[in-house]
Amino acid sequence: MAHVLAFVTNRGGAGKSSLSSQVAPALALAHPDKNVLLLDLSIQSDSSVITLGGTGEPDAFVPGLRTRGAERIAALLEQRTALGFLNAARAFNPPPQAAASAVSGWGMLRGSAAPSPTRAAASFPWREHCANVASVHQAGGSPPNLYVAPGGRPLYQCVPQDQLLSAAASLRTAFASCDSDLIVIIDTDAELSERCTSLIGLAACGDIALVLTSSWSDYQRVVDDPANGLFPGLAWLEANDPGCVAKVACLIFNQVTKNNTQPTSLANSPVPVLPFTPPKSSADSMADILEHVLSMCNDPATKYRRFFKASSDDALVADVAAFTARFVTGLATVPDTLWQECLDKGRPVVASKPSDPQKATAQQLGEVSKRLFQQG
Repeated sequence: MAHVLAFVTNRGGAGKSSLSSQVAPALALAHPDKNVLLLDLSIQSDSSVITLGGTGEPDAFVPGLRTRGAERIAALLEQRTALGFLNAARAFNPPPQAAASAVSGWGMLRGSAAPSPTRAAASFPWREHCANVASVHQAGGSPPNLYVAPGGRPLYQCVPQDQLLSAAASLRTAFASCDSDLIVIIDTDAELSERCTSLIGLAACGDIALVLTSSWSDYQRVVDDPANGLFPGLAWLEANDPGCVAKVACLIFNQVTKNNTQPTSLANSPVPVLPFTPPKSSADSMADILEHVLSMCNDPATKYRRFFKASSDDALVADVAAFTARFVTGLATVPDTLWQECLDKGRPVVASKPSDPQKATAQQLGEVSKRLFQQG
């Protein structure tokens, strides 16, 4: 069964797509014995554009020309895009024993079908519905075990509203049939209720990485937006999709100003949770956000603790320090010159030309990726 992690936030500009485009190759490099698939379920397709060539513009004005990454996406057959991946998953009909009967690893499917001794187990042919990044974008320096199923506008309302949950169940079944050496990173849009594939990705994942900035106003949308907030969305899935097992495994504070590269704690955590040191004002703001998350977890009216992994462990929700040590990490703002090179050339930071900024950012990506994988 695949390990599936969805990057979710309902505020555009928090860096969710750029983060997923960098975490995927970092995970692939850190785990050469596994395959990493970036399943881009965003109609914006930002993470797949970055991964497959970047945002560099054509050299001359010619009507119809796209950025280099978008050109490579357009050249792919539909079956090797996220739309093709979803359609194939919906058509996938494995024998009963290919459906998992319990949650394991990062958690996938809750089912009850008993194994059949007379039928061979089927595995979803995921490689047929994505592209190997190193083969498509040979100049990008991506690891050979990194794959992408690009998103884009064809995903918009590609599944009728009354079929969303059945599509999510099909995707869970497909993931559950895959080998355990597959890690799936799902990128989503900020609009959960409007963008059907984002809701499908949320319902089909095992773990959620909640991407936040240190801004209180950005965070409020996660809890207060009834249409697109993560927690209202999880509450809706809880009431309507008994097969959904998605839980928040990690809170990632992204695009945080960095004072230095010294790992530091946050909210009195007993261990360092950030692979860098932020300014005090940012640290205080993040601590306020974590205090509020914890209050929502313990509030009898909301009981959001049920949406977090290991929510039955009272010690994890007893105080903000223990909660932070278990769930929180972060990534500092990538230096402008390094990030611009990454965007222009479609080369992940971890594969960029060695420099002091590159080494510092790559180290932070490695720490964040390690934290994500260990949470499973």
